[in-house]
Amino acid sequence: MYFVSLIKENYLLDILDPRVLNDENVEQFKEVATLAKRCVRVNGEERPTMKEVAHELAELQAMPKHPWSQSKSIGEEAEYLFSDLPSSYGEGATSSSMGCDSINNKNLII
Repeated sequence: MYFVSLIKENYLLDILDPRVLNDENVEQFKEVATLAKRCVRVNGEERPTMKEVAHELAELQAMPKHPWSQSKSIGEEAEYLFSDLPSSYGEGATSSSMGCDSINNKNLII
């Protein structure tokens, strides 16, 4: 939980690589850090689903002046993160407090 404690103490900008950080993308980094903080919550019911994470990252990618949207070539990892989820991640994918993913028959409402 070192990351979470650094975020709570407002040290995000100190742990980011200065080569990627600039005045235009600070807000996007803060949004990603907030999302990451939600993803590592101890209680699985409080964590976002993979579909919710992918949706929020896609929204961040669409924001103007975002470094990934301005680059001519998106890295392989970023391309994977922003691509459509495979069909095996069907509606209602959730995570339990043990961190295991399971598929439910419920529809996810976003």
